[in-house]
Amino acid sequence: QLGSHEVRSTASIGIVCSHSGYLSPEEMIRDADTAMYEAKARGKGCYVVFDDTMREIAQQRQQTENDLRTAISADQLQLAWQPIISLETGILHGVEALVRWNHPTRGVLLPREFLEIAEESRLILPISDWVLREACRQFVEWKRRAPDLAPEYISINLSERQLMQDDLVLLLTGVLREFNMQPNQLQVELTEAKIISHREAAGTVIHCLAKAGIRLAIDDFGTGYSSLACLQQYPIQVLKMDRSFLSNLSDGHDMLAVLNSIVTLAENLGIKCIAEGI
Repeated sequence: QLGSHEVRSTASIGIVCSHSGYLSPEEMIRDADTAMYEAKARGKGCYVVFDDTMREIAQQRQQTENDLRTAISADQLQLAWQPIISLETGILHGVEALVRWNHPTRGVLLPREFLEIAEESRLILPISDWVLREACRQFVEWKRRAPDLAPEYISINLSERQLMQDDLVLLLTGVLREFNMQPNQLQVELTEAKIISHREAAGTVIHCLAKAGIRLAIDDFGTGYSSLACLQQYPIQVLKMDRSFLSNLSDGHDMLAVLNSIVTLAENLGIKCIAEGI
């Protein structure tokens, strides 16, 4: 009881059992700590008993982080491009830059295999900076070599840590000036979850980006829990419908009705729709 307030506390507990393999208390504490973080990952307020697979996973994550620290300087990153095409005309409107990691021993790794670790270790910031500059460099090269065929804009994903940077807008506009690009030739994508998790910071960034003339898109629309509020509160120009909607269209009339409602709502708000992954 704190004054007039009642506070209830829960705990995430990691448990380790003694066995002959341990040589010191520090080793047991290390593994109990690993189990405790696993308890947090499972939703907090629970306990987890350590097993050897947790150590293996932790060691793999540590190795991935160590390898990732040299990926940029070793020129192991590359971009894959996803086209954004008009279904009415067939014309290429834009392209989304997606990062790939050419790992020296594990082959080509997709974002889901390393971006979470990059986010936790803050390596996402130099990786995101590389993606931005490499995407702009490639865009300018396309415009120089084939101006009539080149896309109108490039699209990049903003990470959660980027969203929290005070100088994000200055950084983006500075890179655009460096490559002699117009603001509307760059589109940034934010997921609903990132916007809701950092509502105040996200709101400031979104309005500043819109004021600077940079395109704004909500990615994975429909997988969050505040979709309509996002469209109402922020100057969003593009809505990317999550692939789960489109892959389940054969489930029946209900899914078609939901999709039709989303498209109609976007049209009424003057927002363009992108159907992901079709």
